[in-house]
Amino acid sequence: REDGTHWTTNISVEVDESFFECYIEGYKWARDVMKAVVLGKRLNGEPGFWNRSLAMKGERDPELMFCPNPCGEIGLQMWENCNLGHVNLGYFVKRPKAEMLEAFRLMTRWLIRATNGDIPQKRQREVVDRNCRIGVGLFGYHERVARNGIKYSKSWESEMVRTRLKDAFAQVSMEAAVYAIQLGKPIPVKNTALAPTGTIVMMAGTTPSGQAMPAVWFRRLVRYSNMDPRLAVKREEGFEVIPDDDAPNTSIVISWCEDPLASKMQAAGWPIDELECQYDIPFEDSLKVQTMFQELYADNSISFTINMTPERVPSEEEMERLLFNYLPG
Repeated sequence: REDGTHWTTNISVEVDESFFECYIEGYKWARDVMKAVVLGKRLNGEPGFWNRSLAMKGERDPELMFCPNPCGEIGLQMWENCNLGHVNLGYFVKRPKAEMLEAFRLMTRWLIRATNGDIPQKRQREVVDRNCRIGVGLFGYHERVARNGIKYSKSWESEMVRTRLKDAFAQVSMEAAVYAIQLGKPIPVKNTALAPTGTIVMMAGTTPSGQAMPAVWFRRLVRYSNMDPRLAVKREEGFEVIPDDDAPNTSIVISWCEDPLASKMQAAGWPIDELECQYDIPFEDSLKVQTMFQELYADNSISFTINMTPERVPSEEEMERLLFNYLPG
């Protein structure tokens, strides 16, 4: 409940099929857990759910499934590491489908080769060699659909979008099997995932993961050591600088930014007021997009965040009504 206490962590509550069965049947303990989690999300976005039963599906040794990686998009066995790589869908907006699928094929091969990297810990080496687990992901999804004239909120209804995700999954799965056999390695136990990618997309200048762009304009906060000479330069340039209460001898530089997708769409003549951001999209449509990725693309797991402005967040009373007067069938 206190942001500052765990400000650099992702927190997930482990659940399984029996938990949801007990929730549907009205067990008090299950409802208490669900209420605590959902009201926590309402307050500050934490915690999330990690479903062990779903993570075990498709595993060769499901009983060895131990926990997810920090963001929750990969279920791991003891000593196992996540091995992730991503394809920028925004780059292929005006390019042939075959080029996009070739990128997924090459990323699959690159990650399989990465399992040969130096691993000095013998127990980690053993589980990596046994599972050869990879996680081919993607980012730039919102850019791709927007620049094709498809609204994010309705992209889950697009047969073209759904078909491309199926094509990408099939390409990765096929190449993983073929290339692993060529190298004399086990076929990867699982191949695809959807990670947050919030940092690396800044280098590519596109939208994160399968999520919508956060906002057309936003404030970016960057931490600097107080001994960094660039901090004085930022002050001279007129940037707002504030102390970082969470880290000693550190300051935060605040700058206003325009989302790269907004810039690209404006350059193409798209009315900026028609471009959706996370705070414009109905909650249900965001869940539909998430469901689409879970069903059609990711065979590991996905990490997905849905942001809402305070005025669109249901009250605690409304949340309780939705949680406890309606039970999913």
